[in-house]
Amino acid sequence: MKEVARYTEPYLAHIAKGLLESEGITAAIMNENSSLPGFCNMYDGAIKLVVSDEDYDLALKVLAADSSSE
Repeated sequence: MKEVARYTEPYLAHIAKGLLESEGITAAIMNENSSLPGFCNMYDGAIKLVVSDEDYDLALKVLAADSSSE
C-alpha cells in the first residue's frame, strides 16, 4: 500500500476515497480515528489515503485531475 494523500479532516479523505473508487481504484483511509481534526500537521497522525502499489500512479492522476477542476 502506498500513500497518495494526507488530510486533516476525515470528510475530505472520504470524498477523495469515493472519487478513486468511482474510477475503479480500491482505496483505504488510515489513522482516521486516531487523528485530532485541525492538529494533524503537528505530528505524523495525519489521516492518510492509501491505494495498492499497482494503482498508485493512476490514483495520483485522478486526484490531480480533480484538484485542477476546482
